[in-house]
Amino acid sequence: MANGNQMSFAGFWRRVLAAVIDTLLLWLPGSLFTFFLKSKLLSIGWSKVELAILDYIQLVIIWTLYYGFLESSKIQGTLGKRLIGIKVTDIHGQRISFSRAIARALLQYVAILPLGIGIFMVAFTKRKQGLHDMIAKCLVIKR
Repeated sequence: MANGNQMSFAGFWRRVLAAVIDTLLLWLPGSLFTFFLKSKLLSIGWSKVELAILDYIQLVIIWTLYYGFLESSKIQGTLGKRLIGIKVTDIHGQRISFSRAIARALLQYVAILPLGIGIFMVAFTKRKQGLHDMIAKCLVIKR
């Protein structure tokens, strides 16, 4: 699949649906982490602001590792992407490395700012790439 014209790119709504599935799957571990740790940390004097910061950090870590491991694996996508029938590749259609998958996952946080424009780009670009895809030199294609 070296030629980008032979690939069928995954569109915006297909990718949104995959993200919704992934969000539902990741909600449970994040919620359990917060539930078990919150009362413990409050009892030793942590403030609600400190807990909110910790919660955000653990979410970034869980999500980044989830995306990094699965998108660089043989299935080339998260469970949501797999269920929807799409996968992440480099610009030549090859599997991406773990480091590139981690970078792409972290770049999604950048793409959300400002107002999600970097994400909405998927709907309007020729190869259906968001800002994070362009910077990481990745494509999301149909299986």
